[in-house]
Amino acid sequence: MPPPRLILPFADYSRIFRVIYSVLDGRAHTHRACVFFAIAGALILRRHYKLSALPVSGAAAYLVDYKTSLAATFGKIEDGMLVAGSDAFHCWIECDGFAIDFMAPVFRENMQAAGIPNTIARKMFQRPLSEAVSLLDDFTHEGVFSLVRDGERTQSMIENFDAKVSSGDLANVCSHWYRRPPKRIPETQGMADDRGGIEHLRLHGPEISGVW
Repeated sequence: MPPPRLILPFADYSRIFRVIYSVLDGRAHTHRACVFFAIAGALILRRHYKLSALPVSGAAAYLVDYKTSLAATFGKIEDGMLVAGSDAFHCWIECDGFAIDFMAPVFRENMQAAGIPNTIARKMFQRPLSEAVSLLDDFTHEGVFSLVRDGERTQSMIENFDAKVSSGDLANVCSHWYRRPPKRIPETQGMADDRGGIEHLRLHGPEISGVW
């Protein structure tokens, strides 16, 4: 059976990641900014691709290195189940039967900040939701993932984000800056700062090397 057709070509995913990364860099710990990656990414997908993209919060786990059985895990284990906690959760996008995670290329930094020194690859994550597994014991090959939605946490995530005007402004900067390939995207983007001046953002970010 051929692999499912992806919603986003690799070039589009990479560009969306770089735009969000460039807006966040220097303002937040990008490797912990799953909420912003999910909400800004969903905004870009809705505005530029006319897709029904929704940010979702809950618990998640991704097998990022099969040789060492290393999983990027966001949540905690209770009674053998992966669940979200107040300080252990993740956010991703659900769109037309797919899960899309624009923070995946910086899982390396996230895990290193947690004391895991492995240099894992920087890859795109975009997989059919039907491929998700329910238990960590089912992690049999690289790219296997588990997502556990938390409706209450998702609602709280959106409400808290909307309550911060600056967060919404930054998400709109991402959407305004973005251009769909093959259109050229400006290498810089002006953004008003809190002193009434203009800050010039530069498009940059780690290169993505493959696909999970």
